[in-house]
Amino acid sequence: MYDEALRLEPQNTYVLLQLARARIMADPLQLDEASRNVNTVIELENFNGNAWKLKGDIHSMKNDYEAAEEALVKATGMLQGHARFEAQQSLDSVRRRNSESLTTTQSSNQSRPTELLSPISPARTPATLPNTVTTALPAPLSVSPQSQSQVQSQTSSTVPGS
Repeated sequence: MYDEALRLEPQNTYVLLQLARARIMADPLQLDEASRNVNTVIELENFNGNAWKLKGDIHSMKNDYEAAEEALVKATGMLQGHARFEAQQSLDSVRRRNSESLTTTQSSNQSRPTELLSPISPARTPATLPNTVTTALPAPLSVSPQSQSQVQSQTSSTVPGS
């Protein structure tokens, strides 16, 4: 049906968007084909908010949240009424999923270095390792009460208004 309509009017943006919507609901999903249809609409009508909304939805379905956010921001700037509300809801959802995926990625990256290290068993502590050099730490500095009072008196005399 859509193919016949596009054969008669290949630049019919309404039909291209309807075809793209059908493709994202198909089983199996036809996201690449839907994306091509939406991009054609955007080339023909750059200010078509519905096309930008659908482009954002397709990127979101592909887990490309940055591209989805970019498209949905454009859509919310172009659409009005309920369509704008729906685009804003999609944008909020994409931003939430993007921050969740970044948090998950960061936490998995932070755990990787420890996974790569081999654990030291209790039998292989530094005391039992051969040729281990033990370094003594310097003793902590002690400050007498007399030197503390000298520092305080010098500090208070250099502070203006004291």
